[in-house]
Amino acid sequence: MSASEVFRALWAIHSDHKAKAQAIAFVEKWRTKLREGAKELSSFEKQHDQEFVRDFLAIFGFDASNIDFQKAVKPKTGRTMWIDALAHNVAAIEVKSPGRGLDDAETQLKKYIRSLDKAERPRYRIVSNFEHFRVCDIHADKQIDFSLEEFPNYIEQLHDITPS
Repeated sequence: MSASEVFRALWAIHSDHKAKAQAIAFVEKWRTKLREGAKELSSFEKQHDQEFVRDFLAIFGFDASNIDFQKAVKPKTGRTMWIDALAHNVAAIEVKSPGRGLDDAETQLKKYIRSLDKAERPRYRIVSNFEHFRVCDIHADKQIDFSLEEFPNYIEQLHDITPS
């Protein structure tokens, strides 16, 4: 193994440890926000979705300049719809209210992604209801489902979600 390969391997380990620590902090913050907002779950999504997405993507190296919120798309229905967040062609994200299922959100996001120009289509499709996540690697046809509490345990599997 060359010195540069060793350095890359060590850097990857360091990055995963840093990301795991950030993921633990993310879980703490959002567990608290969910507990505090329990009475207002119907409005929780609109109040917190962009902050939630920013916090989540920051763990993988994204900043606000890498994220387009409310990206307009026109599915075959002809009506303009909005992807909650598009992270520079890496990930499309749809966030729903706590307690809502992820299947409908995923179906909706698939439809939105198909309406994007091919050059804009992301590798990852991410849906969340603040309590659970579904991350789909579209290119590899792989899906990971996990809870907010489990998120830090999945950092290694998600380390390719980075700004390009």
